[in-house]
Amino acid sequence: MPLAAILAPLAIAILIQALPTFGNLAVTTLGPDVTRAIGLPAGAIGAYVAVVYGAATLGSFGAAGTVLRFGPVRASQGALALYVIGGMIIFMAPGLVSITLAAILFGIAYTVPIPAGAQILIRHTPPHLQNTLFGIRQCGVPIGGMMAGLLFPPIAAAFGWEAALLTAAGACGVALILIQGARTRYDAARQPTLPVFKAGAHSPLATIRRDTELRRLCIAGIIFAGFEVTFVANITAHLFRDGGWTLIEAGRGLGALQLGGLLGRLLWGRIADGLDNRSVMLGLIGLGMAGSGVIMGMLGLASPALAYITAFAIGLTAGGWTGVGVAEAARLAGSAGAVAGTAALTMAMFFGIVALPLLVSAALIAGITYSTVFIVLSVTAGCGGLLMLMAPPVRPETV
Repeated sequence: MPLAAILAPLAIAILIQALPTFGNLAVTTLGPDVTRAIGLPAGAIGAYVAVVYGAATLGSFGAAGTVLRFGPVRASQGALALYVIGGMIIFMAPGLVSITLAAILFGIAYTVPIPAGAQILIRHTPPHLQNTLFGIRQCGVPIGGMMAGLLFPPIAAAFGWEAALLTAAGACGVALILIQGARTRYDAARQPTLPVFKAGAHSPLATIRRDTELRRLCIAGIIFAGFEVTFVANITAHLFRDGGWTLIEAGRGLGALQLGGLLGRLLWGRIADGLDNRSVMLGLIGLGMAGSGVIMGMLGLASPALAYITAFAIGLTAGGWTGVGVAEAARLAGSAGAVAGTAALTMAMFFGIVALPLLVSAALIAGITYSTVFIVLSVTAGCGGLLMLMAPPVRPETV
């Protein structure tokens, strides 16, 4: 297959992942400015995140049907349009109601990129490179995050936080237009008469019910995704409050974690393409999460060097597993059900992203220390890893 034939679908898959991530992070990146401007407490940003991923969890029920009915490109254009609408709503009428409404729109839209990207890559890339390409596609998440961190603060400083949100909406609008030319090729297999919420055998829940191995992966996905987001949300506060580090020093810990996540997405995908049984690999990655998380909880404050190395290891495992996980969900569901399989894992991941951080927040409010919370969470991740190691031998016909 010519290199251009591989890079074109990969570029679209990355774009439709990076821009929604970029849009999601507009409010959180500018959290202090946003909450101060509309008179909300600083903790309200946590509620915004919960609304986004709560809406995403519910929206996942229709994600597969949307992609199958309209095609991955048209479905992605619809998702990007919701980011444009949400950003415009906040820009025109900044306030609690508009931000809540935008959060719901963003959450619904965020269910589309993974199954849409899976549909494009499964159908238009070589099977022996799919774990690698899925890993590269998942780099759209840190790419979107880095774009948010680099662009939003200076735009807000120069023109106001509303202008930064308008920039996010505009970028999603430009992406919507750019991918229009790809519709003829990538949406050719769409099913125009398929009901979005009655996709039958193609629905995420039906796919989970009939496939024990996919169900196992989704349970592990709940734990792994929740583990990652919890550490991302709390590692800076742990180093700053419990360790007495400066914000700059603590921020480097988060940076090390994000760097590990970026490299992990590339590393694990490349390795997985040389393996027959990716469930074993995901299980070992889960045990890696557990080990690095326990070290952070027990020894993370001993020295900056140890904390940064451990944070990198947490990112490498917890942030790096998703490409292989999504590719495995597509494989387990079979080529005809790849969209439903990846939508099912997406739904599980979003549930974990909502549930575990909320449980951790409740524990921290109750007075439990960050160290204890990290250790308990790490043991849970280890259980997820063991669950994947218990998977039966890979089915030869689906390798």
